[in-house]
Parts: sequence; C-alpha cells; structure tokens
Amino acid sequence: MKYFSRIVRSALPVILLCLIAGCASKTNSGGTGTYTWVTKPAAVPYEGTPKVATATPGGPYPSATEAPVTPTPTPTMKVYGPIEKERYGIRIDLDGEDYEEAKKYSIVVIDAEKFTWEQIREIKKEGVTVYSYLDIGALEEFRDYYKDYKKYALDPCEDSDNIYWMDVTQPEWKKHLLDKAWSFKRRGVDGYFVDNVDVYSKYKSDKAYNAIEDILTRLRRTGEDVVVNGGDEFVTEYIFKNSSVSYILSGVNRECVFTVPDLKKGTSDVTSEEDHKRAMFYLRLVDEFGAKVYLTEFTTDEKIIDKIKEACEPKAWCYYLIDPATTKQ
Repeated sequence: MKYFSRIVRSALPVILLCLIAGCASKTNSGGTGTYTWVTKPAAVPYEGTPKVATATPGGPYPSATEAPVTPTPTPTMKVYGPIEKERYGIRIDLDGEDYEEAKKYSIVVIDAEKFTWEQIREIKKEGVTVYSYLDIGALEEFRDYYKDYKKYALDPCEDSDNIYWMDVTQPEWKKHLLDKAWSFKRRGVDGYFVDNVDVYSKYKSDKAYNAIEDILTRLRRTGEDVVVNGGDEFVTEYIFKNSSVSYILSGVNRECVFTVPDLKKGTSDVTSEEDHKRAMFYLRLVDEFGAKVYLTEFTTDEKIIDKIKEACEPKAWCYYLIDPATTKQ
C-alpha cells in the first residue's frame, strides 16, 4: 500500500466524505429517500468435480491444486437505508473502544487485531460487512510479532523507516499469515483486506508469484471474501494466466485513481493522465472478471468528486474519500 497504511496510522480520524451510491446491485428511488440493496459476492465458480478442501486453524492447509471452498451466499438481500448512509470506509485507525464508529458503514475495513469478537459481533448486528486488514507483503515495527519475523524483512518501504517489505516465500511467514487470518475468522470477520501484494512488483520472481498465489488461494478457501489492495501487476498477470480471479480474490481496492496525496503539504494533486488510464484499465479488467471494485481517493474538491461519481456509479463501484489535510505528516 503506497500511501494508505502510513496515512491512517499517523493522522487524526479522517474526514469522511463517502458518497457511495455505487455500492449496490440495485437501487430504488421514490417516497422519502433512495434505498440500496447490497448482496454478498456470489459463490466462487468451479468447473469439474469439486474436491472439498479442508483447513483448520493453525494448519495443515489444503494444497493450491484443490478447489476452493465456496463462500455461502447471503440467502436474502439486505436493505440499507437512505443513500446518504456511508457505504464504505477503511478505518484501520479505529480500535475496540471506537467500535460504535464502525457501525455507520455498510462495508468497513478494520484491523481485527484491535477488536474482540464481541465488539465485531456488535458491529455486525447493524448489518455491517466487516473486513479485516491483513498485510501479507510488509511488516510494521509496531506489531507485537515484529521481532519474530523481522529476520525475513527485506528493504524499508518507500517513505518509511519502520515498515519493511517481506520475503513472502518464507514458509514461516506464510503460516503466520494464515494463522492470523483464521484467528480473524474466529472473531467473526466477513473477509480480508489484503495489503502489499505489490511486493511482487518490487521483488519479481516465479517463486514470489507462486507464494502470493498460494497465500491468496488459501485465504479464499477460508470461505470469506478477499479484497486485494492494489496488486495491479500480480493480479493482471494472474488473469492472463488463468482467465479468472475468483480463486484468489472477490474484490480489488485501488488508491489514487484520480488523486495523489502530498504527505508533506497535506494536499493532493490530480493523478497523471498516464497513471489514471493505467489504473482504470486495471479496474475495468478485474470488473470484467467479476471482482467487486473499490476506490480510495484523497480530495474534497467537488469537481473531482463529480468525476469520481461519474466513473463509479454507472459501474456499481464503491469509493471512499479522505480529506488530504488529514494526511499531513
């Protein structure tokens, strides 16, 4: 994650401008407001004779050649109500004491390490879909397991001296991630917001590709959603090799499609035309293959917000807006 993980942890609670009407599969206007129906992503398709993959917390884990366990689809559609309700928020700045704040979203990303299962249950009682942040490609010094895995750290991440790229090919690191995912599942999360898959672009090799594919496939086999943050190069390569994404993810979040934050000034710039086109190509590609699309943007400019809405709402893409002033470091 190029910007978000550093920004959220260092900034004050962000000013949220989620105007997300596109998070729905169907809308109905009339009466006193506009209402949106939201469904959980469809079950993972699988052709042929399925093999039921079994996995238990702590391992052993099923091999990458087995068919994924399909998530159980929501039997009935949930109705949330008026469109002004905030649809999507990435709130990894929250902890258990702030769990009430997470209730105002339809979909919220939290750091489940900071929450008990009781607190997550209370959030979900409000009809909220809860995803947990899970960093597979980098290690932060503040994590209580930092000393156990720093031996697998590579270089410091850009613009940071306390976050390190990780060697994802290490079996011990992979097992740690899967154990962590199962612990989050036991706390009741609905899926995983997977960060720093872009480690593949930094340290590209067949071994790294296979390791990331294996991690994502096993996360998907927990039966929960997997939303990859960024990961353009890896996911695109996977699609061209497999003509599918459903084995490894259910959605993609992309930062900076329209705006890029300036962390020193607390402002944002418009994304270059080349970078914008590249990002939109990626999002259209994953959308074409059935993945849910989410955007994270840094702006309060109404003209830019209108462009974001124009791009997202017809495609039912979700977007999350952050006031760039809160990103100043």
